[in-house]
Amino acid sequence: MGYIMNYMETVKMSVNSMLQNKLRSFLTILGIIISIITIIILQALIEGLNLSVRSQLANIGSNVFYVQKYPVVYTDESEFKNRKDITMSEIRAIEKKAQSVQFVTPEDFQFGVTVEYKGKDTGPTVFLIGGTHLWNLTNDMQIDEGRFFTEFEVNNSQKNCVIGVEIAEKLFPFRNAIGEAIIIRGVRFTVIGVFEERGIFWGQNRDNLVLVPISIFTKLYGENRSFRIAIKAGSAGLLNTSIDEVIGILRIERKVPFGSKNDFEIVTQSTLLNAWKNMIDILNIAGLVICFISLFVSGISVTNIMLITITERTKEIGIRKAVGAKRRDIMLQFLTEAVLMCETGGVAGIIFSFGIERLISSYTQLPVSIPVWVVFLSIMFVSLVGIFFGFFPADKAARLNTIDAIRRN
Repeated sequence: MGYIMNYMETVKMSVNSMLQNKLRSFLTILGIIISIITIIILQALIEGLNLSVRSQLANIGSNVFYVQKYPVVYTDESEFKNRKDITMSEIRAIEKKAQSVQFVTPEDFQFGVTVEYKGKDTGPTVFLIGGTHLWNLTNDMQIDEGRFFTEFEVNNSQKNCVIGVEIAEKLFPFRNAIGEAIIIRGVRFTVIGVFEERGIFWGQNRDNLVLVPISIFTKLYGENRSFRIAIKAGSAGLLNTSIDEVIGILRIERKVPFGSKNDFEIVTQSTLLNAWKNMIDILNIAGLVICFISLFVSGISVTNIMLITITERTKEIGIRKAVGAKRRDIMLQFLTEAVLMCETGGVAGIIFSFGIERLISSYTQLPVSIPVWVVFLSIMFVSLVGIFFGFFPADKAARLNTIDAIRRN
C-alpha cells in the first residue's frame, strides 16, 4: 500500500512539473502526437486498402481466371515484352476446343483517353476498355442505370458504350446520361448504361472508365495488340481442369517447344491475392521504418527535454536525497515524467487519428480502417519510448552527489 501511495505521489509531482513548464511539455508532447498520427493513419490506409482489395477480389469469383502476356507484378519488362501477343485466333481456339470452360471473353485496354461531350471533355484521364457482352460477368461490375450491351451489338460493331459514374457526373451533371452521344477519338458513341460506383481497384479508378464493344475497340486501335482473355470455368471444382486445358491449347497455338516455360501468364484469384499480399508486406515494412524514424526523433526530443529539466532541478534533487529519497525514487520520478509525457502525446495522437480517419472517409474515396491492434501497439510503443529515452536522464539525476546538487544554483 505504501508503495502505491509513493508512486501516486511521484505521478503527482510529474504532472506538476509538466504544468510548470507548459510550453516545453507541449512541444515534446506535440512531437509524440505527430508520430502517433503518422503511425495510425498510415496503418489505417494500409488496412483499409487491404480490406477493400480483398473484398473486390473475392467478388471476381473462384472459377474465373485470366490469360495475359505480362505477369501481374514485374520489375523487368524486357523479360516479357518479346513474348508473342495474345491474338483473337488464339481466343477463338480456346472457345472451340476447351470443354470445361463456360465462356471466354477477350478484353483490351487503353489508358489516357479523352471523352468529349458538347464542348466539354474529361481530359486524357479515362480508362477505355474493349469487351464483350460477357465482360461484366468476369469483372464484378454492375449496371446502375440503363443496360449492358448485347451479343448482337458486339457482333455488329454497334457504337454503344457503358460509362463510369465519375464520367457521368462530370459530363452530365444536370441530366441523365442514357441516350446521349459522346466522342472518343472522333467516333460518336451512344451511352446505354452507367456502372455502379466502385472506387479504386488495383490502382485503377473504376469509376473513370468507358466500356465499348471489343469489335469497335479493335477498329479504333487495330488488332495488332495483345489481348487479355477472361475465362469462366464451369464451376470452381473445374478451375484447375480448365486452366490445364487452356494451357495445352495455347501452347499448341503459340508453338511453345516441349519442356519450355509458358510464354503467357495464367492469373487466378489466388495469384492476385498473393501479389497483393506481397505488396502489403512491402508497405508494412516501409510503414515500420517510417514509424521507427518518427518515434526515434521524438525520443531524442524527450531525452533533451529531460536533461534540461534535470539541470534546472538539480537543487531540488539534492534536497530530496538529503531528506531520505533513495536513488531508485529519483530515477522513478524522472522516468515517470518521461513516460507520462509520451503517453499523454500517445492518447492525444490516437484521439486526433480517429478524427482524421472520419474526415478522410467523409471527403475522399480512400478506404481507411484503424485496426484495434495499432491503437494498443501505439500506447505500448510510446511507453517504451518514454522508458528507453528517459532512462539516461533519470539515471543521471539519480547518480547526482547530494552535497554537490544542493550547492548547485
